[in-house]
Amino acid sequence: MLSIIGLFAFFFSVETIGSDLFTSFVSNNNSTFIQFSVGLLILVLLGFSFFLTSFQNKKYEGNIFKSNFWRSAPFIFVIAETLLIVLFIVFGVTGDLFVWVENQRWIIYLFMTSFILILYLAVVSIVARFNESSQSILKVSFYGSFLFLIISILMM
Repeated sequence: MLSIIGLFAFFFSVETIGSDLFTSFVSNNNSTFIQFSVGLLILVLLGFSFFLTSFQNKKYEGNIFKSNFWRSAPFIFVIAETLLIVLFIVFGVTGDLFVWVENQRWIIYLFMTSFILILYLAVVSIVARFNESSQSILKVSFYGSFLFLIISILMM
């Protein structure tokens, strides 16, 4: 519960403090700062996901990945991620997303957080099939997800 409150506090601070700073850098066409800011935001969200799964792993004494759920989890998370991407594209193309975000910015944070969390859990479920150590699963998934997202951002 404390981590969710921390995540909301982080988004609130990004919304209040970061919007003015971000707007000044966008007006100067400083794309390096924009990529750095997005990379830092991704790192914070992935760190949140890592700590959330790490705490759950400690709660279940390292046996969290021995459940039958993790056998079907890659399929579930890939379908959920694909559905989320399709919804984002459909709402973006129709223009509804822009209207919603203009009125309520938390919607874009919800999309972004759910995208990164589901991607991280998909990577965790895939790595869990090939690795036995729960701590190793979490670290490899964190680094793999972070590298994938950062490389995707830098290619833009």
